[in-house]
Amino acid sequence: AVKCAERIRKAISQTLFEAGNGNKLAITVSAGIACANDHSTYNMRNLYRTADQALYQAKEQGRNQVVIAK
Repeated sequence: AVKCAERIRKAISQTLFEAGNGNKLAITVSAGIACANDHSTYNMRNLYRTADQALYQAKEQGRNQVVIAK
């Protein structure tokens, strides 16, 4: 998941996108990743919440990065 998110993040950050008015825009991606193993007590709601917290951590740390929940 981390490798995939990093590939997406890098590709988007290296691409200029055309806005409706013809201007070119550079955008970035922040992502949060959470994983559950077979012995985890996570349910889908908790897993989503944990990934969301990692996403906000990525934004707080300066954006354009992938953060893995601990």
